[in-house]
Amino acid sequence: MSQLELFTDTERVALRLQREPATVCAETLHRIRLSVKADRLWRIRIPHAAFAELGVEPEDIAHIPIPTLLLNGEPIVTMGWRDQDSFVLTPVVSIANTRPAVLFKDSIGAVSLSVESSIGAIHTEAFFLSLKRGFVADYVSKMADYVVDRLNVWAKAPTPGEYLTAPAEESTFATELQNRLDSIERTLKTFEQLLPYFRTNAKFELVSQETVDGVGRLTGFSHSTLRHVIEHPEDLVTSSHGTGIRIHNRYYMPRHTLVETKRKTFDLPENRLMLGFLERVTEVLEAEVDAVGARRSQLPELLKVEDEYVSSAEAIMGVVLKRLKNHQSQLEALLSHAKRISGQYRQVLPVKPAPYGEVPAPSKVFLTIPAYRLVYQCMCDWQKMGPLHLMDEGLLLTTFERSRLYELFCLFKLIDDLRAAGFEITDHKRFVYSARPPHWPQSPVPNTFVLEKRSDGKTVSRVTVFYEPFICSPMRPQENGVDLIRTSPFAWEDGVARMTDPQVSFVTPDYVVRLETEDRVRWFIADAKYTEGWNAVSSQTRELLFKYLYSVCPVKEAETIEGLWILYGWLRPDSAPIPATARKWAPRPGVDVHYEEMSPYVTDIGRLAATIASLVCSGPYFPTTAGYGPFRRLSWKSLLLKID
Repeated sequence: MSQLELFTDTERVALRLQREPATVCAETLHRIRLSVKADRLWRIRIPHAAFAELGVEPEDIAHIPIPTLLLNGEPIVTMGWRDQDSFVLTPVVSIANTRPAVLFKDSIGAVSLSVESSIGAIHTEAFFLSLKRGFVADYVSKMADYVVDRLNVWAKAPTPGEYLTAPAEESTFATELQNRLDSIERTLKTFEQLLPYFRTNAKFELVSQETVDGVGRLTGFSHSTLRHVIEHPEDLVTSSHGTGIRIHNRYYMPRHTLVETKRKTFDLPENRLMLGFLERVTEVLEAEVDAVGARRSQLPELLKVEDEYVSSAEAIMGVVLKRLKNHQSQLEALLSHAKRISGQYRQVLPVKPAPYGEVPAPSKVFLTIPAYRLVYQCMCDWQKMGPLHLMDEGLLLTTFERSRLYELFCLFKLIDDLRAAGFEITDHKRFVYSARPPHWPQSPVPNTFVLEKRSDGKTVSRVTVFYEPFICSPMRPQENGVDLIRTSPFAWEDGVARMTDPQVSFVTPDYVVRLETEDRVRWFIADAKYTEGWNAVSSQTRELLFKYLYSVCPVKEAETIEGLWILYGWLRPDSAPIPATARKWAPRPGVDVHYEEMSPYVTDIGRLAATIASLVCSGPYFPTTAGYGPFRRLSWKSLLLKID
């Protein structure tokens, strides 16, 4: 087919067009061949020939309206016109503001474009975006590093409509992998340490066996011995001592006979299971080495771009690739260790390994002999470890806009901060709101987290974090415990107020936090903006203030909204500090707008989590005025934080 062209005054990039949307997943990432600079003011040229290939007659193309541009399926605001034999589209800030916009300003990873018209749609091949080296690329890399650790844990959440009753995993993805390696290494070391014992003291049994031997070895006469003598008369010789078997007044003695002896045998169920288990460990390690190698091969080659740029594939996946490579090398070392130990045990225990599936029922030998008990414990620990789960890197690379990645970063950071402040996760789930439009993107992680703080075995407070909840008008019922309603029929967008339909009207703040203590319920609303701090103050405050403080209130009169938190990404080095609140000159309790930097470079507990924790208890370390004064965590790690 024809090609779509991205162009500026000085640059051109041609993208292949195809009839079907680009499929981007972990298995197809390695096929991507292009990288496009994300910071350019790209315009788009679509040749008329592309529509002719869809079956449109040349004379009808002139009547096709200006097509719509989509980025990863989402419409882009553009201005368009015809230029001889092509359509030209220019991304703009908004319909009201026709200033040219950076098409990929919020995008990272792998993307594709689509062009929709009245006669059908055509799609580009997938391509990577490249980022300017320096702060932006490093920032994205650090965010991805943080998110990738937690995404694999939270992505195991149930499908929409299902609920989890068990708490979330405590460990991060990196910790999970390392714990698995440590567990395998402990198992192999245990077998290695027990090898001298089994070389000399392995469990055996004495079994009887009958062999043909000299009659002098005979210690007893059995039926089988008599049968052997009768069946082998050729072995009889005359006896000169007048003893033996009398035949016609002559005595005979067999030269050889069947003699019963005792011998050692190691062919016991426990020994066979030991060898079978070691073979199973080796097989699993071989499969895991192959799986990690296959996953590495599926990931994209880090595309070479101009010196001052870095592929966002590298910015996002560089850490993942490094981890996979390191994990593979450690698995290979363990595999070599397992093969060596398995061979040593086969020499010590000359028996046939038993097929190993699950942990067998504990036998007397496994329970009473210390060395065998340790072996049995290794089997149990191995069973608990479960199969290897590799991260779905394709999910991270293909579904996130930069702002989406930042939203997840802030979500995980808030959860981690609350846990650091003494709250424990007790539940998490993914809830599907009835107001959610069909095209609305589904969260890749749970959207509801419940955390509790306990004292003397009693729950003293409960925090529920809602990710992208739907807050609707009073015409619709509240769902998922989000007891907030819209109070205004107006929506403020691009500096313009417009009326909305109460039946379908809703707002979706990035985060809503419900704090329930013994005496009251408080609400916090927060929105994450992947932007510079002062830009968030100047361009976002008015709209968010109207949307979430003026136009939202609790259903119950006794409950309160404590304020709006605007989370921003960074400050320019030469910028003045941003006040912590809009009431900097005369701070006092009440609804306020708070500004907080949420950044991978900020590792302390955030002020939002600290403020929530400070409201749980009153006392010398917990001020009753939220957001002001010192806050001290009451934990085994006492940490003094300042809240401006």
